[in-house]
Amino acid sequence: MALEDTIRTLQELGKRKPLQGEEKRQSEEAASASREFGFTDRHSSILSNGGFAETTIKEKARGARVKDRSVMDRER
Repeated sequence: MALEDTIRTLQELGKRKPLQGEEKRQSEEAASASREFGFTDRHSSILSNGGFAETTIKEKARGARVKDRSVMDRER
């Protein structure tokens, strides 16, 4: 998933409650992708405009590993 798509998905799905089926799977995929880009759970929560709490992001991204830290390195 591309970075822009990841952010867009987190923002769109963060507005919807409760998530079921395909939306739930998409939110887990977006949370995992954000972790792979090097975002922390806090950053991902902020990117979702608060739609997902840090603990929710952590649960959804469980098992995902950072693959590309370059996005976060540019932010510093």
